[in-house]
Amino acid sequence: LIIFLGLGCLLAFTPCSLPMLPILSSLLIRKHAGVKAIFISLTFVLAMASVYALLGIVAASAGSNFQRWLQQPIVLVTFSLIFIIFALNLFGLFELKLPQAWANRLDRLQAKQQGGTLVGAGVMGMLSALLVGPCMTAPLAGTLLYISQTQNIVIGAVLLFCLGLGMGIPLLILTLLGQKSLPKPGAWMNYVRHIFAFLMLGLSLYFIRPLLSEQM
Repeated sequence: LIIFLGLGCLLAFTPCSLPMLPILSSLLIRKHAGVKAIFISLTFVLAMASVYALLGIVAASAGSNFQRWLQQPIVLVTFSLIFIIFALNLFGLFELKLPQAWANRLDRLQAKQQGGTLVGAGVMGMLSALLVGPCMTAPLAGTLLYISQTQNIVIGAVLLFCLGLGMGIPLLILTLLGQKSLPKPGAWMNYVRHIFAFLMLGLSLYFIRPLLSEQM
């Protein structure tokens, strides 16, 4: 749980997320301050984390439904190659992102929400969980593939909820303490991306490990 919470927090410091936090905060809380602002931000974060929990349930359910297939060498090799592709994306060789039509539609829906209200914050949080940036697509997709291997719905939901909660922690800190409480965007954010790239390579080895054991 702590690992996924920490990974979620790291995701919030990627190049496509951290620079957007002040803008997101101003859209969410508008002119509110104090307890009202905190509740609005917390509603956004919990709504976002809940959507990730739902995605975790779907991924774990898919894994249990295809349990037999997940033991096949060709499936393990395919998963391993997918994680290598994710890693190359995070190293900057190419870009993975949602189809532009989907992204535009979600963005329009989010723009219609009224900031400064709990309902608006909740809807914006749910949409934000789906409207991920290019440098977050690979880690989230990789996490869902990993969760599918657990084949445990409760674990899938709780771990993905923690991931979403971690992603929202910097926003809560920003609301409580102001912009000076967060580091300034810079080149260091690329190193955060590289951390996730190496994690993707590690997961690639994790999936191919049973086949390597058989060969040895």
